[in-house]
Amino acid sequence: MKSTGERIKTLLKEEKMTQKQLAELSGVTESALSHYIKGDRIPSGVVSANIAYALRTTVNYILGKEDILDFSSVKRILEQNKNKMTNEEKAEIIELLFRKD
Repeated sequence: MKSTGERIKTLLKEEKMTQKQLAELSGVTESALSHYIKGDRIPSGVVSANIAYALRTTVNYILGKEDILDFSSVKRILEQNKNKMTNEEKAEIIELLFRKD
């Protein structure tokens, strides 16, 4: 199972976001965020929520309480972020859903 720091690091890459950007969006210093990523510290509840929101995921996922997001979690994430998504991103999601593997 991935640690909180590993999950944050992976999501940063997926979102093409820098640590500085995430720190600003989460209301923490870059130093504090670095400690979370290294595993030296665990973010508080409010900080975890801010990080999860900025990375378009859930607190449970960030903290390792769930490895795979269930349908309701994915739906909630999409609902929270639909206005931030470009039409191309929305089309990509639709394509993923209907693509035959």
